[in-house]
Formats: sequence, structure tokens, C-alpha cells
Amino acid sequence: MKRHTILVLCAVLAVTAAAFWPSLRNGFTNWDDNEYVLENPWIRGWSADNLWAIWTQSRAANYHPLVFMTHLAEHSLWGLRPAGYHAVNLLLHLAATLFVFAFVKRLLTLGGSDPRFALGAAGFAGLAFGIHPLRVESVAWIAERKDVLCGALFMLAIWLYLGQARRHWARFPGAAFSVYILACLAKSMAVTWPVMTILCDLYLKRPRTRRWWMEKTLFIAPAVLIAIVTWLVQSQKRGIQPEKLGRLWDNAQSACHAAVFYLWKVVAPVNLSAFYSHPDWGITPAKTAAAAAILLLLALLAALAWRRGDRLLPLAVGWYLITLLPVSSLVPLGFTFAADRYLYLPAVGLFLLLGYGLTAAAFHSGRSRLVLAAWGAMLVAGLAPLTWARCGVWQNGETLWLDTVRTAPNHLTYRMLGMAQMDMGKLREAEASMRISLAHSETQYGRHYMGEVMRLQGRHQEAAEWYARFLKEQDWYVPALTGYGLSLMALDRAPEATDVFVRCANREPGSPVHLANLGWSLLAQARHDEAREVLDAALALDPRDPMVNYNSGVLRMRQENYREAETFYRRTLEKQPDNRYALVNLGLTLRLQSRYNEARAPLQRALDLAPGDPVALEELAKLPAP
Repeated sequence: MKRHTILVLCAVLAVTAAAFWPSLRNGFTNWDDNEYVLENPWIRGWSADNLWAIWTQSRAANYHPLVFMTHLAEHSLWGLRPAGYHAVNLLLHLAATLFVFAFVKRLLTLGGSDPRFALGAAGFAGLAFGIHPLRVESVAWIAERKDVLCGALFMLAIWLYLGQARRHWARFPGAAFSVYILACLAKSMAVTWPVMTILCDLYLKRPRTRRWWMEKTLFIAPAVLIAIVTWLVQSQKRGIQPEKLGRLWDNAQSACHAAVFYLWKVVAPVNLSAFYSHPDWGITPAKTAAAAAILLLLALLAALAWRRGDRLLPLAVGWYLITLLPVSSLVPLGFTFAADRYLYLPAVGLFLLLGYGLTAAAFHSGRSRLVLAAWGAMLVAGLAPLTWARCGVWQNGETLWLDTVRTAPNHLTYRMLGMAQMDMGKLREAEASMRISLAHSETQYGRHYMGEVMRLQGRHQEAAEWYARFLKEQDWYVPALTGYGLSLMALDRAPEATDVFVRCANREPGSPVHLANLGWSLLAQARHDEAREVLDAALALDPRDPMVNYNSGVLRMRQENYREAETFYRRTLEKQPDNRYALVNLGLTLRLQSRYNEARAPLQRALDLAPGDPVALEELAKLPAP
């Protein structure tokens, strides 16, 4: 029997790995990957400050210290190469699949099922969990590390918990409890774990003794603490919208729709999307009644099964509905009505039921091996190609949002598409996407990013107008202020830009970038003493910042201090070796010091980067023949 278990498990894991293999070729997206990895200073080294920040602060409107610890380890191993992050996500999903398989097998075996029956049910449950297309968002999206990490730990904890049954619950399940706490530190959805242990106890008919009550009290304590922390963090960061909590009837309707919507997506995983918004669904009394009727029918069937002594259906239905509760629309979460990732843990209950049902039907047929193999092949043929194709949607930000605007065209999805296209340098496409976004709804962030795409195209007058429209309502938003100041500088409106950069520096006093911009605007007005004071302050904050060093080099050149100017330009090129402006200015400073042979190399490099650069050509022409 052990050999058969290993063979079935290996087959499940191999098919799962194959279905998700395309995700290893994917890159980063522009949806939260920057917050979690690309622009996350906490993962840039094993310093005491970084570790303190990971464990004591929130980021991306969540408290996920264990997730950031994994990213810290990864960054120290392979930097920002996305393949490594995708590989770890896939390995964690395989671990979660393994523990789903092990959990179902142990649960059914302890419940009195035949070992062969338990193996068949576990194989189907693990296979469906592993290769279902609804898993793609959790696996192929680097920022959803929290899903696969929490899922693997959650299922390991419940499997360890069931191991206590073999010892007749003689001791406190310390190992399971420890892993459960780790799962909570990966994602707060794990707070439902204590309730899942109660459902398993009911299935196994565990007696509710004094020890049982004490155990459950200890289990609930970490869940309450994590729930409070999550509530405070998300309320502060607008992940949870407290003003909508009073709309209980509306929230309940949305929750009913979401629960039934997920059931449908499990059965028919087509037209999946990264974004399901409320307006797309048009909640009506008739639809609400239908959704509520379906859920009531499920509850009624579970109750009837319980009365007949069938404890599996209540366990499966309870698992689905209770683990879904933290991400149901009863607690409004941002703009989304539902999300594929929210079903990572709740689907275990549904796949447990699926595995049990298919195996029971196969055993009842009298030709169990043939029927089991046929249904396994049908599951693989029906789900694996969809998963393989869905992984390609998450290749990068542009592919993700091109797919999303097809299923959910709105101002947010088109804006995210435009932002992805901006990151890729596709500025005309980005402008078109931003215009569609603004046509749907002229939001504040739509105005800001329209200003950004105009500025990057060099259309600074239009950019300044869009920034001004944004800042009229939110004059404190530093990214818009910065873009506005840069466009003003391009329009030779340095005095106005100085005022804007002063506001930026006051809003974020520890930023050398704002001081570098302020110093640049002062240089443009020949206010050299003030510029030096500002740039020296910026150097004190970060002596290696390339922008600060470049502007300091310009200042020293104007003061004819060529030695210091050379030093600053070389520091700039250490961080930005392809900065052609620094290359040209370095060549100029070397020529002015009569170091002609040294001047030739940076000027030639600037021409390699930008053939025909007039300043570089002029400076090369001034050099004597070698």
C-alpha cells in the first residue's frame, strides 16, 4: 500500500509541476510585485533595521512578516531575477498539494474508510487542488507568495493535528500549533484554522472534554490577535473600508453572490480574470434570491447528511464557507468583488468532496481501477491545458492587464494596463490606455498617470496641466508634485519648480532625491550658494546617490572646480554607467584639465549610447589628435 501511495503522490506532483511550468519563464508584474520585491528596502540585506521593520511594520496594507523573510532570503541568493521567485512559489504550491493529499488520506483513514478508498480520494483531491486553473493567480503572481506559503503551512498544520488522533489526543499538538502560528504570519486567512480542527474533531467524533476546551481556547488566541492586527493595518491603509461595514444587507448580498460565483468557477474555470468588480455583476433581488437559495440548499443537504450519520458533507461544506469568510464581501475589501486567489484554501473542502464522490462512484462500479484511471485522465485533460495557458497571462504587467481589460474593462484595469506599458517604454500605447481609463472615469490617479505619460513623451505643457488638475484636489501627493516640478523645469519655469521641490522636501525630509531636484532648480537660476547648501545636505543623506552626485558635479563645473566635478561624475557613473550626460560632462572636465587621452573614452562611450550627440561630437572635435 505504501508503494501505491508514493506512486499516486508522485504522479499528482509531476502533473502539477508540468501544468505550472510556464510560470517559471514569467517576469514581474506591475501589480504589488514592486511593493513586495522590486522596491522593498526591507529585503535588501540581513541588517537589524530590515529585520526589525519586517517584524514590526506593515507593508502593502498587510502584516506578512514570514512572506518578507522568504523574499529577504531569495534576494540574498539571486537578487531580482524573477525565475527564482517563481520557482519558490511553485515549490510551495507543490508542498501545499502534497499536504492536501496527505490530509485527505489521513482524515478518511482515521474516519474508518478503506485504505485503498482513502488513497483514491486523496489522489483526486490533491490532483484537482494542484492543477485547477483557479490556482494560477496564487502561483504565477510573485506578490501572492502569501497564498502558497500560508496554504502549505495551513495544510501541514491540520495534517499534524490529525496525527494526534493516533495517540488518542493524549498530548497537546504542539507541532501543529507552532506551524499554525507560522501560517498566520504568512497570511491572516489562517485564522480559520481552529474552526477547521473543530470540524475534523466532529468528523472523527472526538469527545469534547475539558482538555478539548482548553486546547481550542489556546488555538483561538493567536487567531484573535492576528485578526486585530490585520483589521488595524487594513483599516489604516484602506484595505478594509469601514464606512461600508454598516451596509450589512448589501454586504450580505455580495457575500452570497461571491460564494456561488466561486462554486461556478470551480466547475467551469473559464473567463477567469485578475479583477472581478461589483458593477459587472449588477446585483438584483432575483439574483440574490437565487444565490441565497443555492447556499441554503447546500446547508440543508449538509444538515440532512449529518442526521443520517454522514459527516463528510458537513465537513466539506463547512470548510468551504468558513475559510471563505475572511475574504467574503461581508467585510468590504477594496474594489474587488471576488478573486481567484481567495479560493486557495476554501477549495480544499470542495476538492475533498470531489475526491470522495469520484472514488465512491468508481468503487461502486466494480471496476474501480479502470474508472479511477479514466477520471484521473479526464481531470488532467480538462484542467491542465487551461492552467498552462493561464500561466502565460501572468507573463508580465502588459499581458496581465490586456487579458483583464477583456473581461473587466473599467478605469482601474485600463490605468493599470497603461502603467505597465509605461514601464515597458510603450508610451503611445500607454497614452491610449490612459485616455480610455479617463473616459470610463476621470479619477485622481488617472490624471496623475496621464501627466506621467505626457512628461515621459516630452509633452511637458500637457503634462503640467494634468498635474495641476490633480494637485488642485490633492496638493500633498509627492509623486505628482515631483512630476509637476520636472515638467516645470523642462518648460524653463525654474522659480515655480523651486517652490514645488521645496514642498516635496518638506513632505519627505529624508529624501536625497527631492534635495537633488531642488538643487537643480536653484542651479538653473544661478543661485549657486543655495544650491551647494542643499546638495551638500543631500550628500550627507546619501553620498552615493547618482542624481545628487551629478548635480553636485554640474555645480563644481560652474565654479571651475574641475577636480571635484570629475569625482562627482565618476560617482554618478558607478551607479549609472550609461548616463550619457555624466559621460559627456566627465569628458568635458577632463579636457578642461588638459587630460585629453582620458577625455576621449567617456565621450566615445556617450556617442555609442546616442550616436550624433552634438555636445559629445563637439567635445571630441576639440581634442587634439592622438
